[in-house]
Amino acid sequence: MRTNLLLLLAGLWLSTPLPAQVFLNLDFEYPVYGQTIPQKWYLAGEGYEQALDSTIRHIGQFSLRMGREEAGPDAFGVCAGNFPVDLARGKSIAYRGWIRTEKVAGGFAGLWWRVDGKEGILGFDNMGDRGLSGDSGWTEVAIEMKVDSAATNINFGALLVGSGTAWFDRLEIWVDGEPYLEPLPRVSAPTAEELEWLRTNVIPLRTVDPDGSSDADLAPLKKLLADARVVGLGEVTHGSSEIFRMKHRLVRFLREQLDFDLFSIEANMPEAYRLDDYVLNGEGDPVDLIRGMYFWTWRTEEVLAMVEWMRAHNGEGKDAIRFTGFDMQYYAGSLEELSHLSSPPPTAALDTLRSRLDWLNENSRWRRGNFGLTDEQAGQFAQLLSEQRAWIEGHISEPSERAWALQNVRLLEQYLDHTSFNKRDVYMAENLTWIAERHPGSKIALWAHNGHIQKSDGRMGQYLAETFGDAYLTIGFAFHEGAYTAIGKEGLSAYEAQASYPGTYEYFFQAIDEPIFLLDLRAVSREDPASKWIFENLPFRQTGAMNIPNEFIEAALYDDFDLILFVRESSASSLLPIFRSIGKQ
Repeated sequence: MRTNLLLLLAGLWLSTPLPAQVFLNLDFEYPVYGQTIPQKWYLAGEGYEQALDSTIRHIGQFSLRMGREEAGPDAFGVCAGNFPVDLARGKSIAYRGWIRTEKVAGGFAGLWWRVDGKEGILGFDNMGDRGLSGDSGWTEVAIEMKVDSAATNINFGALLVGSGTAWFDRLEIWVDGEPYLEPLPRVSAPTAEELEWLRTNVIPLRTVDPDGSSDADLAPLKKLLADARVVGLGEVTHGSSEIFRMKHRLVRFLREQLDFDLFSIEANMPEAYRLDDYVLNGEGDPVDLIRGMYFWTWRTEEVLAMVEWMRAHNGEGKDAIRFTGFDMQYYAGSLEELSHLSSPPPTAALDTLRSRLDWLNENSRWRRGNFGLTDEQAGQFAQLLSEQRAWIEGHISEPSERAWALQNVRLLEQYLDHTSFNKRDVYMAENLTWIAERHPGSKIALWAHNGHIQKSDGRMGQYLAETFGDAYLTIGFAFHEGAYTAIGKEGLSAYEAQASYPGTYEYFFQAIDEPIFLLDLRAVSREDPASKWIFENLPFRQTGAMNIPNEFIEAALYDDFDLILFVRESSASSLLPIFRSIGKQ
């Protein structure tokens, strides 16, 4: 349990492509602007206090303190960072640090290191067999590991399992015997020359609202997106009203001005496809159908407004826009699709598959991937799915129905096998490619988180870029301050966003006082001193569905995105009325 939860938390929007030595804050000497937590580190653990400590420290000004008075058997706190995989791939690493403990019980304090590959986890050590417990003075500990040459991502950090208090300080990383020497972070404000370059190169936009009036401000996109077949529309959080409305506006523009006729969202595939019946023919209740896509993130007034626009557009007899999805984190929808085939598989076979999936879901402590199937269980599921595939191939003759049925069997295979966040990205890319192959003449507007559309680090966008080449184009989103909807200490609610601070990309963007703009990253020169900051791997807001203490993690925008769309201020997305009482679920 502890290992699985640690793996889950460590993969949460931490992946960052870092091709050179970069600042990691290994000594915890640099606090987040205006806070008492360290830059560069993702902190998690319900009930755990985590803060910089200037009193008890091994060296320098601060250590990281982590503690909890009482803890259940599965409780743990964790800090997590990202190491530049290109510097460690195929090499030996030594990860060292100093730990002090006080009254640690029911677990241990230790360091951890995890290596991911395209097919899942390639290496992992969390010192579970040698961590510190009880009371101990400052003690040096270490992890040594050979990094697989197929590595695509590395996360690392420190953790406290159980109760008590632990302090961490002076972390060091050695690669093939050479110390990792991190540069100092940039903390200065933009220069006049940098701001003038930015003012000259942005494309100001009129509004985020899809109000149906003039789209003259979006006209430059006709040239910028002229060769694109798949456009990834990102979001830096799953809960910004301004970003959702801007994406709706862009979807309308893509349909009306650039002939994009497919929309695909980060939602479970069969459930998302059911909205297609509504936008094409008006069949069903759109609110119920949005609810059927599972994620609270889409149960908003902003998404409903876009769906209603699609229906109105199609109802006017114009060239249609279709609604699809590409995720694979649930199994019920695929089972239902199989049960409604023109010649469905035998009920007993489907019931057996359903009951085993239900059992797995109820008895898996993680419940989302990495089920820890035994070889016997894996073999049983493989046999059951093989029988479903054989039935379909022998009894469903209509090509489109057969293809859809086989895809739903594939979704069940993916559901059982998405053992890491990177694995989920592999499968989402596979599903989006399947959609494109089924519609060879279509263009696709893709709606997902920035972390999924990005073109690097083993994320969905990297695989789409390999498949579609220059015909895959990404638009990353950013904002400076405001609020967003997320799950946090107050349950599902609106939370104040951490304002950008000097040294972040967003602080540069807000400094020119242009409320909404586009920036074409492809046109930025590495040789111009005024635009060099674009290539400095600065902190960039990266949140998902959760409210977290430090929202900024270092990123390589120039590798991840083709365009950036910046909105100065965000407000929380508006949950549909019937979903506002979800609370702490």
